[in-house]
Amino acid sequence: MSFPPSDAKQIFLEAVQLPDPEQRAAFLDGACGQNGPLRARVDELLHAYQETGSFLDRPAIDELSDTGRSVAADVEATGLAALEVDPSRAGTARLDFLEPCSTPGRLGKLGVYEIIEVIGQGGMGIVLKAHDTKLNRIVAIKLLAPSLAAHPTATKRFLREAQAAAAVSHDHVITIFAIEEASVPPYLVMECVVGQSLQEKIDRQGALQTTEILRIGLQIADGLAAAHKQGLVHRDIKPSNILLENGVERVKITDFGLARAMDDVSFTQTGLIAGTPQYMSPEQAMGERLDARSDLFSLGSVLYSMCTGRPAFRADSTPAVLKRVCEDVPRPIQQINPEIPEWLVRVIDRLLAKRPEDRIQSAGEVSGLLSAYLVWLQQPQGRVAPRLPPPVALSNRRKGRLVRLALAAIVMMFALWVVMFPTMGLLIYDESQITFELRDGDTVVELLRDGDLVAAQKGYGRLNVPAGVFEFRVPERPGLRLYHFVFEHRPWWWFGRSQVTLTSPPQSLPLHRGDHIRIWLSFAAAPASEVTAPVVDQGDDRPPLATVPFDESQARAHQEAWAEHESVPLEYSDPLGIAFRLIPAGSFEMGSTPAEINAVLREIEIHGAGEFDKFAARSSAPRHAVQLTRPFYMGASEVTFAQFRRFVEETEYKSTLEAVQSPPFTWKSLGEQAADDQPVCGVSWEDAKAFCRWLSDRHQAQYDLPTEAQWEYACRAGNPGLWSFGSDLGLLDRCAVCDPQAPAPAAVCSKKPNAFGLFDMHGNVDEWCLDWHSSNFYARSPPADPACLEESLDPASGRVTRGGSWSKAAWWTRSASRCYDFPALPTNSKGFRVVIGGDLKGLRQESSRAEAEAAEAPP
Repeated sequence: MSFPPSDAKQIFLEAVQLPDPEQRAAFLDGACGQNGPLRARVDELLHAYQETGSFLDRPAIDELSDTGRSVAADVEATGLAALEVDPSRAGTARLDFLEPCSTPGRLGKLGVYEIIEVIGQGGMGIVLKAHDTKLNRIVAIKLLAPSLAAHPTATKRFLREAQAAAAVSHDHVITIFAIEEASVPPYLVMECVVGQSLQEKIDRQGALQTTEILRIGLQIADGLAAAHKQGLVHRDIKPSNILLENGVERVKITDFGLARAMDDVSFTQTGLIAGTPQYMSPEQAMGERLDARSDLFSLGSVLYSMCTGRPAFRADSTPAVLKRVCEDVPRPIQQINPEIPEWLVRVIDRLLAKRPEDRIQSAGEVSGLLSAYLVWLQQPQGRVAPRLPPPVALSNRRKGRLVRLALAAIVMMFALWVVMFPTMGLLIYDESQITFELRDGDTVVELLRDGDLVAAQKGYGRLNVPAGVFEFRVPERPGLRLYHFVFEHRPWWWFGRSQVTLTSPPQSLPLHRGDHIRIWLSFAAAPASEVTAPVVDQGDDRPPLATVPFDESQARAHQEAWAEHESVPLEYSDPLGIAFRLIPAGSFEMGSTPAEINAVLREIEIHGAGEFDKFAARSSAPRHAVQLTRPFYMGASEVTFAQFRRFVEETEYKSTLEAVQSPPFTWKSLGEQAADDQPVCGVSWEDAKAFCRWLSDRHQAQYDLPTEAQWEYACRAGNPGLWSFGSDLGLLDRCAVCDPQAPAPAAVCSKKPNAFGLFDMHGNVDEWCLDWHSSNFYARSPPADPACLEESLDPASGRVTRGGSWSKAAWWTRSASRCYDFPALPTNSKGFRVVIGGDLKGLRQESSRAEAEAAEAPP
């Protein structure tokens, strides 16, 4: 029996507002009636909502519409622990694979195990409580979900968890008894822990007492020390993976599904991110190589949560959490909980050091330190408080200071001799020296003076040339393009070194006596985007493509020509009052040049921004040729609060942030002090898509968010410069709402429009685009009508945003600048505008009908 997902969603959203269990049960009985599948679905969502502990744990509300979720995404979901819980929370599990069992009260039989009850289920599978008839003991059986059992990636991760945990034999690591990989579905047998997780303890109790923190923390450290001794890094230490047995609350570390051996070559894969963002180490968040010290950072985050009752790193979206982990210092513990002693704060601060070498260096050392503090805390009389060891780097600096001072003078003398000896020859013979760092032996650089070839260099090498003015030339290579030409200049006195990245070799470069020049030059395979895209033949009467560059008058002419060809108006207002401008089909160079990227990176460094901003900036390259083969309508301004409010009122729509417990903001709260003509902000990508679907159903037209290519082409409006008005930063204030000191966006259309008649393409609010963000999509982008619509498997990825906001720095407002955010949990600066694409037949008919009505109307 099927049921509309919207019913389950509405029931779920109302149920979570009822804190009393009896009231919630009565409400569910009345709302679901006799619809068993509907009740099971709502119970599943409520369970997932209560268990959500990190941004990687998928919010329950997302499950409603996620019928197309990939198997790989399920594989990377948090695994199940061997923790006995309330059976009523286990949901409905399919157990048709069990054999009949003759023992009364049993659910069935699996091999030699008689199944007693279901004690948990999740994305990876099901956990059963069972009786081992062969060894007469109670065990927990973790089965891979039948839907994943046939998938090799899922099975590999499932077996990896068993192998990783089984390799560690320790009182504080979950014990694996057996694994049956030949079974259908495969399963592993582990000890059954009766108790609760540390996350549940924190959720119920809040901040813990100091003695509890020390006792639990040293047991976690003991378990990690045993794992690290076997060469394993857990990579997902968090409170929900720490089990506490009833009574003595003995710690058991579980869920080794993300563990890797320390020498695993996959550790070196740049950009690979796995784990829970709020408890990741900085090196893990940045996809760098990990060692045991990464788990120690996560342990520090767990200790912080026990001290304060909340994670150390919190933010509105996954990218923002990762940014905080890499760059920010968490709020001081004693500001939240003054009862935590200073010495414990110092231990946690050391574990949360950004650089691994600044942390405590081993789990065994952490265990010994916490144990010593616990003994001292219980019996302080006559004892000296333990001392925190100094950082390894600091200790080494003290030990080696005298040695380095002694060596420094020798090195400086030798370096001076090495540097000045060749330079003296250049000064004597009136020459300069060029070092070529060419990437392959087939690359050639030619030097010309007054049109005559002076020298040529193929591959790596060094040339001494007479001082003078030279032209550099790089012969073309079939199928390749010049990727970058980096030029470094150092004068003979070796001070004032400069480096610049050029898009083409210099045409007139003066070289002086004693100069040292170094050149890095590389070719790359020409992407398909540089091949001229054939225009789809739709008749000989098609107007020519609007090819950038063109000015404002030419932009208007292109719009009029395509409006006449399509028999639609150049300017159109839909029944909701959204104004649109027709954007002609055209071609342009999309993205940033290497020189523009370097300039942005320099600005980012000056303003102290972090790695997230640098990564987003670099993803807007390389520049590549794009054609948009069909015209489309784009909203002349961003969607306003009034327009979005009308959609919400007519459909009773609930935004994705309204489903989050204690959201930091919603579009409603942001709009309480805003005017109706200000752009709506604080909306998610999902909210914007819902608005577009509503308009499409309402007006029988194809409304959607713009693709990145449509957005940038419409933004440039014929100008190849940094902004739609050129590259003069002094003109930005005329066309963009961009003031980091402003408290909110301005009314739409309050600045000058671009050549296509579009307002606020620069600044005001970040605008959602249709595409998923991919850092390498530009290098493989198709030449005609490109869009990156394949869902990313990277949990730190998101949907593209364009244009910057009122609070962003000026570089984010450039035509080619791109950023991204989590689709369902946006920051408060996110807004959007809509496009009308596809066949414009409906608009042609509506335009003809409006003209006929106007002609029949009395004067």
